Amino acid sequence: MSTIVDIYLAPSSNHVGVSAEIKTRFGARLRALRASRGWTQAEMADLLAINRGYLSQLETGQRDPSLTVLQTLADGLSITLSHLLKGL
Repeated sequence: MSTIVDIYLAPSSNHVGVSAEIKTRFGARLRALRASRGWTQAEMADLLAINRGYLSQLETGQRDPSLTVLQTLADGLSITLSHLLKGL
């Protein structure tokens, strides 16, 4: 079973990143949390002062969020960081 701490070393690279499965699950969780509040991507992006395109990429698993962004998301959703990452 994969967890949030699962990382991989990309072949022929020194880049360490989050697995695609984790990014996809995180994106689905973020989208569900946003939708449960009745917010559009544009509304959430404005509220958190982040780019809507970046939020979209997070929700579709195309980007890795930094720790700062994770905390910003948790704060904006009024949840703990551990709740944001629950089930990953």
